[in-house]
Amino acid sequence: CFLLETTSVLELPPFLIPVLIKLITLFLGDTVIFKTGVATVIIEANDDPNGIFSLEPLEKPVEEGKSNNFLVLRHRGHFGNVSLTWQLFDNNSALRPGEEFYETYGTVYFMDGERSKPITLDAISDGIPEFNEFYILKLVNASGGSPGPGGRLSETSLAVTVMIPFNDDPFGVFVIDPESQDREIVEDVLSEDDLSYITDFTIWRQQGTFGVVRLGWEILSSTFQAGLPSMVDFLLLGSFPSSVQSQPHMRRHHSGTDALYFSGKEDAFGIIGPEYPYNGNTAVTNFTFSAWLIPNISTDGYIVEKDDDNGTLYYGVKIRTNDSHVSVVLHYTALGSNITYMAKAAVMKYLDENTWLHLLITLDESIIEFYMDGIPVLGGMKSLKGEAIADGPGVVRIGAGINGSSRYTGLMQDVRLYERKLTQAEIYELHSTPAKSDVHPVSGYLEYRQGETNKSFIVSAKDDKEEEGEELFILKLISVRGGARISQENTTARLRIQKSDNANGLFGFTGACIPETADEGSTISCVVERTRGALDYVYINYIISQVDSTGINYSVTDFSKSSGTITFLPWQRSEVLNLHVIDDDIPELNEYFRVTLVSAVSGDGKLGSTPTSGASIDPEKETTDISIKASDHPYGLLQFSVGPPPQPGDGMILPVSAVPHITIKEEAGHIRLLVVRAQGLLGTVLAEYRTVPLTAFSPKDYQAVVGTLEFQPGERYKYITVNITDNSIPELEKTFKVELLNPEGGVAELFRNDGSGSGDGNMDFFFPTVHQHASLGIASHIFVTIEASDDAHGVFEFSTESLSVNGTEPEDGDSNIVLQVVRTHGALSQVTLHWIIVCDLTKDLISTDGNVTFDVGQARANITVQVSPDEVPELDKVFSVLIINVSSGRLGNHTNATLTILANDDPYGVFIFSERNRPIKVEEETKNISLTIIRCGGLLGTVMVTYRTIGDNEMSPFLPPDVVRAIEGKDYIPIKGYMIFAANESEATISLPILDDDDPERSESVFVELSSIVLIEKVQDRPIINSPRLGLVGETIAHVIINANDDAFGTLQLSASTVRVAENYVGPIINVTRTGGIFADVSVKFKAMPITATAGEDYSVASSDVVLLEGETSKAVPIYIINDINPEVEESFYVQLLNQTTGGALLGSLTRAIITIEASDDPFGSFVFQITEFTVEEPEFGSVTINLPIIRNAGTLGNVTVQWVATINGHPADADLQVALGNITFAPGEAIQMLLLEILADDVPEIEEIVHVELTQASNGGAIGLDGVANIIIPANDNPYGTVFFHQSLYRIQEPLERNLLANITVRRSGGRFGQLQIFYSTSETDVVALAIEQGQDILACYESPVHGVPDHPSKTRVNVSAASDPLYACATQCLKEQACSAFTFSSASEIPLCLWLTSEISPLTNTSGFWTYKKNITSASALFSTQATAGSDYESITAQWAIMQEGEEFANLTVTILPDSLPELDEKFTISLLKVELMNLSASLKNQPTIGQPNTSTVIIMMNGDAFGVFKIYSVSPNATEKGLYVEVEERPQTNVQLMIHRTEGSLGQVTVEWRVVGGTATPDLDFVGVGEILVFAEGETKKMVTLTILDDPEPEDNESIIISLVHTEGGSRILPSFDTVTVIILASDNVAGIISFQTASRSVIGREGEQLQFHIVRTAPGLGNVTVEWKIVGHNVKQNFENYSGILFFPEETLNTTLYVHLLDDHIPEEKEEYQIILYNIKTEGNVELYKHTAAGVNFAKFIHILLKQS
Repeated sequence: CFLLETTSVLELPPFLIPVLIKLITLFLGDTVIFKTGVATVIIEANDDPNGIFSLEPLEKPVEEGKSNNFLVLRHRGHFGNVSLTWQLFDNNSALRPGEEFYETYGTVYFMDGERSKPITLDAISDGIPEFNEFYILKLVNASGGSPGPGGRLSETSLAVTVMIPFNDDPFGVFVIDPESQDREIVEDVLSEDDLSYITDFTIWRQQGTFGVVRLGWEILSSTFQAGLPSMVDFLLLGSFPSSVQSQPHMRRHHSGTDALYFSGKEDAFGIIGPEYPYNGNTAVTNFTFSAWLIPNISTDGYIVEKDDDNGTLYYGVKIRTNDSHVSVVLHYTALGSNITYMAKAAVMKYLDENTWLHLLITLDESIIEFYMDGIPVLGGMKSLKGEAIADGPGVVRIGAGINGSSRYTGLMQDVRLYERKLTQAEIYELHSTPAKSDVHPVSGYLEYRQGETNKSFIVSAKDDKEEEGEELFILKLISVRGGARISQENTTARLRIQKSDNANGLFGFTGACIPETADEGSTISCVVERTRGALDYVYINYIISQVDSTGINYSVTDFSKSSGTITFLPWQRSEVLNLHVIDDDIPELNEYFRVTLVSAVSGDGKLGSTPTSGASIDPEKETTDISIKASDHPYGLLQFSVGPPPQPGDGMILPVSAVPHITIKEEAGHIRLLVVRAQGLLGTVLAEYRTVPLTAFSPKDYQAVVGTLEFQPGERYKYITVNITDNSIPELEKTFKVELLNPEGGVAELFRNDGSGSGDGNMDFFFPTVHQHASLGIASHIFVTIEASDDAHGVFEFSTESLSVNGTEPEDGDSNIVLQVVRTHGALSQVTLHWIIVCDLTKDLISTDGNVTFDVGQARANITVQVSPDEVPELDKVFSVLIINVSSGRLGNHTNATLTILANDDPYGVFIFSERNRPIKVEEETKNISLTIIRCGGLLGTVMVTYRTIGDNEMSPFLPPDVVRAIEGKDYIPIKGYMIFAANESEATISLPILDDDDPERSESVFVELSSIVLIEKVQDRPIINSPRLGLVGETIAHVIINANDDAFGTLQLSASTVRVAENYVGPIINVTRTGGIFADVSVKFKAMPITATAGEDYSVASSDVVLLEGETSKAVPIYIINDINPEVEESFYVQLLNQTTGGALLGSLTRAIITIEASDDPFGSFVFQITEFTVEEPEFGSVTINLPIIRNAGTLGNVTVQWVATINGHPADADLQVALGNITFAPGEAIQMLLLEILADDVPEIEEIVHVELTQASNGGAIGLDGVANIIIPANDNPYGTVFFHQSLYRIQEPLERNLLANITVRRSGGRFGQLQIFYSTSETDVVALAIEQGQDILACYESPVHGVPDHPSKTRVNVSAASDPLYACATQCLKEQACSAFTFSSASEIPLCLWLTSEISPLTNTSGFWTYKKNITSASALFSTQATAGSDYESITAQWAIMQEGEEFANLTVTILPDSLPELDEKFTISLLKVELMNLSASLKNQPTIGQPNTSTVIIMMNGDAFGVFKIYSVSPNATEKGLYVEVEERPQTNVQLMIHRTEGSLGQVTVEWRVVGGTATPDLDFVGVGEILVFAEGETKKMVTLTILDDPEPEDNESIIISLVHTEGGSRILPSFDTVTVIILASDNVAGIISFQTASRSVIGREGEQLQFHIVRTAPGLGNVTVEWKIVGHNVKQNFENYSGILFFPEETLNTTLYVHLLDDHIPEEKEEYQIILYNIKTEGNVELYKHTAAGVNFAKFIHILLKQS
């Protein structure tokens, strides 16, 4: 009987295990099993189960201020926890902490299952320049590993080298000294000692100063503030042997960099070794290579070459020269290829041993371009073979190829490789070096020896005698050699050169002014020119002086301005100085003046370094002379005057500017007209006079007179008397004219007086009988008006029905009352009537006076009186309306009417309850409440008001809806009655009894209303409607509130018996509630006792009391849950209200509650993703898997199932994932699980997608944490942005008639439509020769038959066609493409075929064997090229224009401008090409970039022009039309017609139709014009049709109105000419739209007294458009003595219809008879159409009482 026991054995060899089992079986035999029949065999740990540890054998650098990880690897087993100790050593000495590294030793802990752990080393940044430093990192010990024997260290790889690379710039960092960053120099200097034309720049070498370092600098234009792009300076970086010679004397004259001569010897080249830092790019996609060369003739060698030093070339630039040509070859190896390609360009150039050649090569977007001396080489644009040029670590040779072969001979300077393709502006800057014209030098090198910290160099300005403004240049540090670097900041400086050489101009007069001799009142023009520079604004100051025999006088009054400033704009070369000569009305002789330019000031305010650097005056042209002729009538100017005669002491009489006008009454019998002699009074003068009839005739209205006036020397005035005819016939005013004519007399030069001519000269010198020539002015005639007579204007009075009228005061706005005025007797004129209302002391009327106008023939008119509203209670009021005067005619008997305004504004009052009773609050007690009734408004009469209480159950919309009604008989006693208000009594009081009870009650309401009103005693007989009255319903109801009562303070208890609350909940948990009354503040005490929760750990109590304020029904118990981070299950405690209350409150039944705190802090776990972002490429096919670790934080109790879902933009990600939702189960204690996702492949274009994997729910109390979402980023794939290509290979476009046409060429996008694309495209002329060859045409057919021989003349160009398969065909093709080639000679006699181009006429041929000459057939060639559209004449050329394709769009349009011409042409074609396509505002990987597909070129055909069916135009045939018949103005007259021609130009084939229509304007159809459009049919051959618009006349005043007529549609193949498709017709303003101006009737005859101020009202008829000015003046005797102001100007703004003129009469204290004066309106100026009405003169009568005036004086 065997007993099996558990035992431990060592590991057995595998072959012994079955043997052991066999033996046990044999031993058992027939025995039986006792007790347990199973034994456990334990195999102890073996084979390094805890691991063997070593360092990853990689040497890594750790840069100062950064860190790096060194991996510790665990080999063999990975069981148990093991700790490893590491240490840093320097030369076998352990580093101390903080020595070079923050940590120099430490321990790494490996947990069970971990296979590698990093050691992180942080290098300390000390700011000290240092070279490479090396340290050793070692593993020194391993411990732990139970169960098992423990981990152990490997026998190898226990140490690794750690390098701190050189740092903190030991060779230096270069910056420009701050004091040198802004320098200024001058070009102009006054002496050789002035050194301001030079300056120096200091460059500092900061940080380390090890080694010898060279630094390059250059000066650029201000356009390049940041300099040119980064570049490699080969000559600075290269190492050169002595056989390469430096030749400073051969530098480009303006430069200071090295010029090296390469002799071609075996070692004559430079090397940049592998130690030169390589940027790590394996491909070169864009660059610019630039080199300045003087190559030897027949050189054939590399300028620069780079290879891997094993015979494989990356790239190189080779040059070959001969006597007449230079060819340049770019050798390169394409990326991903082992083949070396060439790109070659050649130019014809004759080399000069002292002339520098500038070579430049660019690469961008697989296009190689060659430039020679800044100009693109013809045919020098090549395509790169492959995507990019290969690059990598290697050796650069300067002046030789691989292994020193193909050596260059000649000079080199500034050989550079820029990091990108330069722009055209940058290429120009690099080649032209604009700074070289102004400063020297513009570039150079500085060499710093070891220890040197700064260097300086000098830059000077070049004096070039050219006019230049202030110039700004940028100095930039560009390259460095020797390990140093150039700082990111302070590497540019600004260099300014002040303006020079009259940069702003040299100014002077061009010659004499025009005219040199001028009249007064004229303008003299003097031209000032600007020579030399023309920059900026310049202000020229000038002064005018008078020149006479005694010298120069600077006080000049003859010009409007005696000094001033002339302004020159930038680049303006001349300016006209206009001098206005004042017309001063003073007789004068010739005068002489000088204009002098005194100074010139530039707009920038800077003078420059010398007086002539900026703006200055040319001393030889600074003055010019002018003269003014004698003027102003020295012998007098005869004119009529309406003022008093001149007195001996008066000054000179001035010419008047208007024709005088005087008015006389018929009854006066005669009129005396005053003629005065203005200005000069020299000599005796004669003048005839006569009367001329106008509307008045002799002898019916006046007696005609004819005569002569004679003025003696010094005599100033004469009178002409005309008799007026008086009769009894009623007549309107009439006018006749009296005029002066035929002034006589003369004087010889002998009698000339050189005085002023003002009349003050020596009169005795003249012989009195000699007559002089006087002048006649504008006032040489006068208009005399005879006033209307014999009651012609009518008699005016009120009509019978208007003698008494009534009106009311309005409620809102105004109330109008109309009174009618009748006119009897005559009605021959327009008359203005003035009325007033008297005794309106309370301002009840808006206006108490006014005017009424009667037109000619009008017999009746209305006076409208407006009543003003107010709030004053009033009875009936009576007013008198008086007609006080009329402007013409007289008043009748009935001129006084009665106007009654009826009573208003509640004179008997409005009755309401006092506002204090709406509402009034009272306590519940038995007493009477007083309510007050108020009487508002008027207090007149005696009124009775009744009142009553409103019953409890009465409902009214005017009562508050939310009040509790008091109970009648229980809370109050109802009342009912009346109150009587006597006159002037404004209030009364009634009483309401209130009852008391013991019931607790809320506030209750009682309502009392005013029910009716009766007038008992009235004040006036006529009843007053609606007075007295009650107020608004809300004001006639009193509201009595009985306050809450009977001590109801409420019952307190808890709000619930049980409450559940989360641990993190913040806020009230349980409340104390109050039921019943809610009056007063109450409180209750409570206690909180634990059950399973712990006080102070799970909850806290802030207070032991709960206080409820008055009106509060609930208040939170001050208990708070303590939120901690410990996972916990449910816990509880209870709250107990104690029987301790205040404020009279009672304790209710619910006084105990249990509070349960829910489980918290995730005891069952909080589930999150360990990593929240992954990036996974979509596989090409199949799928790819990804593991997302899910971590269980906090507690780990119980089984929890976590559900997850994967979405993209809110939708299930089932198209991108194999499974898009599911769940994972965590067992108790399990803390991590892996979520396996499968990413599927598809061929759908997609942009970057983000798969949101979200943990949505956890069961059994589990929670989802903050990191419950992981994002899987699937980058863009499957061509998401698409491929762009032309939608058609051919587009047809019609050539426009006129103006440019913007044609759309459609491109399409295939694949994805994501992203906004920028599409670059260009146009090019179609290669019609290649197209003809492609179509099978014979090119030789474009030539005449060949002739044997060679032309004699030397103008032949050899063309290399040796590489062509058919050299003759190639020679003919190239000559046909070149327009300058007129013929070619070809020979194939030798091995190399010979092709010679001829560019001139073929001269006699020399018979040479094997040579044939082919002359181009002009007709055939022209026919071939006629289908080629020409850029600039047929279309606008495009080089790199771009268009936008919006996101999601499949199509976009490229725009090309098609140009019109007048030449008949066949179809012409050109090519449009897609250059590149780029993403806008997005970035994408190289493989996902949008691409250009096929076709990438398309042909655009401009279709043949010539309009056989016609081109239509419309225009006006009126002679008044302007703008080629497209604009015409017409007047509004009856049946005015506007005829418009519709003209069919070009061809007239077939029947076509054209439609015209009125398409706009401000005129109204059928009101202002007739005709709105029609369709016209043109038969074949018919070319013209006329259409007519009829203008309608109406009486309405109107401003300008417009009618716009257009051709809108055509059919039948014809077109409409855009520039002749619209005609604008303007109907001019009409019907006195600006108004008629006249005096108001009441102002036409006014009586005034001395000392008074008179008002004259001037009116303007409606609508009054435009701004109007009218002058006025007073005429009569002694105007100046009697009036303070006797002339002026009145202004009517737009739509203003009246204004007032104030005239102040002076009191001269002189006894005088009655005098009459007239006020005349004249000289109207307006923007509208204003007529001067005939009533423009107002009479003023003066009545003075002599005895009163004497007594007063």
